[in-house]
Amino acid sequence: MLAGGIVGDVVEAGGRCTLTLSRGGVVLTGESEAEPDAASTSCGEVAVSGAALTAGPWDAVLSYASDRSAGESAPFTVVVP
Repeated sequence: MLAGGIVGDVVEAGGRCTLTLSRGGVVLTGESEAEPDAASTSCGEVAVSGAALTAGPWDAVLSYASDRSAGESAPFTVVVP
């Protein structure tokens, strides 16, 4: 499972993006290093994989954290085929 996102109005290096998937008591995470551009910071592709990532709907949240900033998306649903 891949996800990506943009941290608007934040331009900084050194932050990390985390994708958290949860369903039925199972919690899976993936991380990537964020990269700044001219007007925002990009999470690029954040991957979650493994045998526990089974088919069906998962609750997801994409979050960002650095020494100076933090935030997270509203929860959304992803469907693993």
